[in-house]
Amino acid sequence: MCIRDRPNIFLRSRNSAEKTRRFGLTSLNNSRKRIGNSRSFLGTQTYGSRNPVILSIRSNKKRRAGQSPLHTVQSVRNSDGAEKSLSLLNRGKDKLRSKQYSDAIVCFEKAYELDPKNAEALLYKGRALMDDNKLSKAVQTLERAIAKNPNSKPAHHLLAAAYRSLKNAKKALESLNSALSIDGSYLEALISRADLYMSINEWAKAKEDFEAVARIAPKNSQVYLSIAECETKLGNTKEAVSYTHLRAHETSLHLVCRLLLEKKKKKKK
Repeated sequence: MCIRDRPNIFLRSRNSAEKTRRFGLTSLNNSRKRIGNSRSFLGTQTYGSRNPVILSIRSNKKRRAGQSPLHTVQSVRNSDGAEKSLSLLNRGKDKLRSKQYSDAIVCFEKAYELDPKNAEALLYKGRALMDDNKLSKAVQTLERAIAKNPNSKPAHHLLAAAYRSLKNAKKALESLNSALSIDGSYLEALISRADLYMSINEWAKAKEDFEAVARIAPKNSQVYLSIAECETKLGNTKEAVSYTHLRAHETSLHLVCRLLLEKKKKKKK
């Protein structure tokens, strides 16, 4: 075999090396592309600004980072204070039901100290002071409760009762009007105002309130007797008779109705 017929080993090896180099570059380029794609994916999904979930996480982290440890501790203390305040409020109610007025007042005061937003603690403190016959202090406390919660119907109603006990009909009437301006169908305030009108001889206004009560609570037999009394005071005897006969047969108060009618007949004679 001559040298020309021999296979060119060097050429073959050179071709193999060239293929290997080319394949290596291709693989390297492909791997770089894959890495680049993964980086771009990570960039858009985690560190970019287009993923709303990641954005919210980042914003929450920034918010938490901006809060001081003191702010966190304060919020925990506030929640603990509110829970303790509620517990003391319930304990005070139990004391009030058992007529332990001094202990109830202490519980309500501590409840309010722990949670100054707890206007109910002031309301019940005023109630306890009234029951303990400390009327002036009750008025002050109830006025503070109304300042905290102006739309509290029971606070206005209790304040009216305190003023009436202090013989201040004008202030009592103002408080009842405030309660009824919040809720015109507030039954307790309507009855209290009608009774107050009767005490100051405002019979027409008392009759109007009792009629409103009758519309709200038509089965309340006592209200018809009150309407009849107002009609009598206004000189409307026929209307008084109709009101008493209307409900007399339904209740055990028929005797009162009959005596009322007999009294009017005697006056006519």
